[in-house]
Amino acid sequence: MKEKKIIENKEKKEKKKLGKRRWVILFLFLVPFLYYLWTGIRYALYEPELSDNFFWVAYHVHSSLSDGLESPEEILSSAQKARISLILLNDHGSPNLLSSKLRMKLKDVYLVGGSEASLPEGRLNFFGAKTFTHFKLPPYPPEAIQDIRDWGGFTVLAYPEDPKNRWNYWEDDLLPDGIEIINASTEFRRLSLGALVKTLLYYPFSPYYFLKNLKRPEFSLQAWDELLRRGKVFGFFASNAHGGFKLGKKLRIKIPSYESSFLLLSLGIRKERKDSLESSVRGGDFFSCVRGAGEPQEFEFYARDNEKIFYPGSDLHSEADLYVKVSSKKYKCKIVLKKDGEKVGEETSGELYLKKIKDGTYRAEVYLLEHPFLPQDVPWIISNPIFKGKLFSVPLVKERKASRMLPLDLSSLRVEKDESSEASYKIFKDCALLDFHLGGKNRSEEEHWCALALRSKIDLSLYEGIYFRGSSDQLLRFWVELRSGKDWYFASLKLNPGRENRVQIPFDRFYRINGGRERPPLKDIDSLFITFNTSNLEPGVSGRLCIREMGFFEEEMDESEGFKDYQENMILFRKVKR
Repeated sequence: MKEKKIIENKEKKEKKKLGKRRWVILFLFLVPFLYYLWTGIRYALYEPELSDNFFWVAYHVHSSLSDGLESPEEILSSAQKARISLILLNDHGSPNLLSSKLRMKLKDVYLVGGSEASLPEGRLNFFGAKTFTHFKLPPYPPEAIQDIRDWGGFTVLAYPEDPKNRWNYWEDDLLPDGIEIINASTEFRRLSLGALVKTLLYYPFSPYYFLKNLKRPEFSLQAWDELLRRGKVFGFFASNAHGGFKLGKKLRIKIPSYESSFLLLSLGIRKERKDSLESSVRGGDFFSCVRGAGEPQEFEFYARDNEKIFYPGSDLHSEADLYVKVSSKKYKCKIVLKKDGEKVGEETSGELYLKKIKDGTYRAEVYLLEHPFLPQDVPWIISNPIFKGKLFSVPLVKERKASRMLPLDLSSLRVEKDESSEASYKIFKDCALLDFHLGGKNRSEEEHWCALALRSKIDLSLYEGIYFRGSSDQLLRFWVELRSGKDWYFASLKLNPGRENRVQIPFDRFYRINGGRERPPLKDIDSLFITFNTSNLEPGVSGRLCIREMGFFEEEMDESEGFKDYQENMILFRKVKR
């Protein structure tokens, strides 16, 4: 009996201990869950302040024409729900011709097509182009920007701070039309694991919780101010809307939806610009807004010269006063006024006034001081600049002054091509003619190509770059390739029809295949190619290239700096074996 009681007592004690453990586990689980539920409900009660005083623009939008979930027609419908008046499409491609040519309207919502072009230096967005060529954009950013402007498009540097797609080219000949200051995808990719888990947990309660993760775009703002020293460049908040993401081939998860992306970051335009929304964006007469933190009841930034008013994007060359006004029903605002990137004024009353402004570039930033989501150091609103007394010298594509030319023996070049392409090469007294036709009818993984090739070891260490003099029967871009063993380097050369073209390509403007900008190993080049292929041109394109002279250029030197080596290389190119 005693043994039985002892066993029963032990069992009771074990049950008691087990019961306590269960309560402890339940408590440890229940308290965090109740806290999560309580905070989630608080977040769910948040609604951003609304205003009917502005038109709203969604910039950086992807459709099913690249990796977005919805068609342009469906996106227009989603935009209506988010009170968007203009969509600026940026589907992937270099360019994406289908999306770039689009212009659509659904009731009062307009859509203007564009592309997000992948260059070796990063991503370059554009919209609003009116004409296109049959070749792709070149890798060198100033040339790509000029091509897009020739098409009638507006360019924006994308992802200045992105950990994956960061823009890398900041040389002094860079001058786009715009730059992204905040990009929603960049902010998502910068999340720590803990922040990502929190965002996913609270998203069902409120998509606006994501605003807690925004970081001050310090580098983007500094880069913008540097670009503004060169010319007119406008700032953009990018929604980078895809409508969600795909799991497998069929499952589509609509998180974040187009509507929620549009409500997070937008561009605002004054009501009086109703009939000129696209031209307002092109002219810089808009502001960028973290719209998920609320829409301003009022935001004005302008200069006044007597009765004449100058809005953002304007040039001002007379004496004027500067005004900034902002108001919110819910939150206190801080206005920061900057001139040439430096703070010249700060105010929390909702108004800032600067009398008789001096020459410079002026822009305003607005911060919310007690918002439940948006950090106080992240700008709620940024204006575009007003330019007082500024005379810009527009940067041009850098050209080297060649003091000495080394012509290549054109008869040393040979035609090479794939089986489906055609090419002929003939030498005449005043020029060499290449006629070519690229094989294929549609874009495919198979590359079609033809080239003029010089397969001979070359020491180019004495030279600064390649020069070309010639013409073509149409507007053309082709590749100039230098190869060293398995390492291939390329640059793009553009010819305008109807005239003789003289082009110089410095070696420091070459790009490594599947890599970035990199000067080739000039002492160890084993072949040179002039290439037309379907990585640049459309299949089925035919053309004619007239080469009058091409070769290499260098800076002036005397005999003590290698003139003997120069003479030896000249003999090599004049007498290279066929």
